[in-house]
Amino acid sequence: MTKQEIEKAIKNGESVWYADTYNRKVWEINLSEKYKPEIYLDGILYVYENINDRFKQELFVEDLHKTRAEAEHYLYHKNVTRTETLPFLTWEEFLEQCSLTFYSQSHEWFTMYWDDIDGIVIESIDYAKRKTWDLTEANFYKAYDECVMLFKEKEDEWCFKN
Repeated sequence: MTKQEIEKAIKNGESVWYADTYNRKVWEINLSEKYKPEIYLDGILYVYENINDRFKQELFVEDLHKTRAEAEHYLYHKNVTRTETLPFLTWEEFLEQCSLTFYSQSHEWFTMYWDDIDGIVIESIDYAKRKTWDLTEANFYKAYDECVMLFKEKEDEWCFKN
């Protein structure tokens, strides 16, 4: 809501909806004169919870909405992020866990694993891309570097040609 819309709601004694991003809830806020609503520095709305002026709420104007549906939409979809990390493995951990799986930036699924026949293997889920190394610590670090390149989507550096 804009500052002008909030001022109009205060003048008309209407209610607005507050998307509480900290508690992940939506609250109805009554802006009648009884609660003495007041905008401060264009970004904060003060509302007193009781008529004795003892409990003041400070609400960010950007989190106020005309309807409950708007507030819920804002609450659940504001700043949606997706953070993915490639698990960090040492040589010893790789030998114990036997595999590492991850998605590339283009959402192609890859697995790096080791077996007694092929050594260290990186392959796509559909087996269209596959590369192998002998099972050594030095080759593990080379293979892990390839995984990092795939994870960061630097496929031009990826070398399936062997």
